Amino acid sequence: MDIEIEEDGFYPAHTRYTRELWMHMIEHCHHQQMRDAFDMDPTNVCWDENSMALAARVGAVEGLVVLHEVCNCPWDTDATYNALIHGKFDALVYLLMHDCPYDFTRDDVRDFIRRESLLVYEDERGEAEVDACMEIRRLAFLAMSAVEQK
Repeated sequence: MDIEIEEDGFYPAHTRYTRELWMHMIEHCHHQQMRDAFDMDPTNVCWDENSMALAARVGAVEGLVVLHEVCNCPWDTDATYNALIHGKFDALVYLLMHDCPYDFTRDDVRDFIRRESLLVYEDERGEAEVDACMEIRRLAFLAMSAVEQK
């Protein structure tokens, strides 16, 4: 899809807000444009069942906020799963703190840890990047805590 964007980063006034354009706005973090489209015509919000999952995969907390709190997009268990498997800590925190349902399991968390640990870069001394390891641990701890509380 060719998306026409004006110089200031906004869509032209004649833009038709279709599902395809909403997916583009979510994926490219055009959150203000999402708010503006909703303000212009709240009946023409074109999110679909994949919108929350896409925003979580991108890791866009503001996108999740706009979709859920402004546009009344319903929660989706794929959102929490995507935040987990794509390592989006802030998105997972937001989703869990706002009672988004989840259906990931201990095995999903273990798979995430195993897969991400293999991807952590090791320098010539064999030392893994500390920040990457800490991020994996933070996300895994949060996800395991959620699983334990279920």
